[in-house]
Amino acid sequence: MITRTKCDICDSNDIQPFFTLPNMPSRLGVKQKESENINFYDMIYASCGNCLNVQLFSYPDLEEVYEIAHNNQIIGEKWINHYREFSSFILSNLKKDSEIFEIGDPTAKISSLIAEDERIKEWSIIEPNLNKIELPKVKFINSFFDKNFISDKAYDCIIMSHVFEHLYDFSTLIPVFEKMLNETGKIIISVPNLKHLYDTNAMSPLGLHFEHTIYLDKNIIEFLLSKFNFELIDYNKYINHSEFYCFSKTKNKKKLNLKINLNLKEKIQYIFKEKKDKIQKINAIVELGNYDAVFIYGAHIQTVMFDRLGLNSDLITGALDNDKSKHYKFLYGTNIKAFPPDILNQYQSPILICDMGAYTDEILKQILESYPHTKII
Repeated sequence: MITRTKCDICDSNDIQPFFTLPNMPSRLGVKQKESENINFYDMIYASCGNCLNVQLFSYPDLEEVYEIAHNNQIIGEKWINHYREFSSFILSNLKKDSEIFEIGDPTAKISSLIAEDERIKEWSIIEPNLNKIELPKVKFINSFFDKNFISDKAYDCIIMSHVFEHLYDFSTLIPVFEKMLNETGKIIISVPNLKHLYDTNAMSPLGLHFEHTIYLDKNIIEFLLSKFNFELIDYNKYINHSEFYCFSKTKNKKKLNLKINLNLKEKIQYIFKEKKDKIQKINAIVELGNYDAVFIYGAHIQTVMFDRLGLNSDLITGALDNDKSKHYKFLYGTNIKAFPPDILNQYQSPILICDMGAYTDEILKQILESYPHTKII
């Protein structure tokens, strides 16, 4: 385990643990067999005594967390439209013949949409779990990106789509970005709208788990990049799902003030209490046995956390998920098996637990239109 000794945003050494979710699996995704070995760690939430931001106090090694890739496919309309919108945002901030360096996209979801545009000369993707796709202008680097990465050229732009929030130790990584870029270079990122998760009390609380180890919103991200000579030149929201940022290198260093006015620590404690109360009510309904199947949506972190918070998993028939690569496999850290949604047709009176944050409305629309006999709890 790696222990944080300082705040990843303001560099304060005053890190105060305040909540522990025990026995969490080291990585997300699924496994072939229920008995397959996997490591477990306590997920410890901490607050910075200086800036009040929240982050995980400790986390497994990077190689363990990302040993096996997951969620490589584009699942659902929100994600399909996300990549279209983010691709347009990228193009609007590029000059002609730009050389691109992208971090973390094993299936070339963005470059496959726009790499042929005249504004793009070359596109490099660094990724440790490659699923190579043959594309003109696109080349792959099979590796983790870390503070030791050395580039043989100065790029026009670094791109990250739902990767920036996965980074550890910004104070060593962002200077590497700065060195890799030419004098007018840009960083263009899409990150999850964690403020929406804050507002809606979604799981996981504030989006934090062993892959997302620190809370980030517009105020925090802009402050963080300003510490390393980047200024925000373009910003856009993609519904309640993601936020798009374009930062440019600047010689006029202008460090911003950080103001976190949200009660982040209290919000995490509140969400966990609310979910525990909800789970007790769900268990009471499930234990009545008035249904012939009980499913929970998502072979992902939400279901693992529900399991750890007391969901009676022995009475759960399985987890539904639209990702075909997860079907008929077991969710890491649980005995819950993943199934395609059409398994609902095999039952007369199934019930479904669904607590999927920004994706809940889209999921419930799909379920209720295709499987109207399903009861949602």
